[in-house]
Amino acid sequence: MSRSSEEDGVETWNAECLRRHFRCTRSKGVTTCQEISAAMVQHTPTPSTTEESRPPVTADLTQAISPLIHSIWDAYRKGDAATHSALLADDYTAVHPDGSVHLQKPTAQEIRSAPIGAYILSDLRVVPTSSGTALANYLATVEIPNAPKLGKFVVGEVWVKQGGQWKCRYYQATPLK
Repeated sequence: MSRSSEEDGVETWNAECLRRHFRCTRSKGVTTCQEISAAMVQHTPTPSTTEESRPPVTADLTQAISPLIHSIWDAYRKGDAATHSALLADDYTAVHPDGSVHLQKPTAQEIRSAPIGAYILSDLRVVPTSSGTALANYLATVEIPNAPKLGKFVVGEVWVKQGGQWKCRYYQATPLK
């Protein structure tokens, strides 16, 4: 997610879902999103922002970390533990939606024991917390084999820059009710 503004109770932001870009608005509890085309980008004026109204989200940071988040999810869905682990910090910790705490990168067997199907990540927000660290938050909607309905989670991740590359250090998924 990038650039957010709010005027007269209407919030506007850009979001990425399944690697497609959307412009979304929320007014009176109703959210609508429209896919962004090249023509929209060329003809859309940039809203003016002041230092106070600018959200603490940097487009460059979001653009750097968003594809990594998608790569982690893709690798997990495919059962590719090597690719999945390569995107995680050596001291990675995860708190899964069931409340279980995992103090290391998952093994291939652990990934196979908790498979997922298709997923949608939305409302991505990445904010720097210090030089070389960032906090990512997003919503994950996930097909879980043999589950009666889709899993919906609010995800928080801490990202750290190690050796010039962003790595996920901490992951927590909280189920939405």
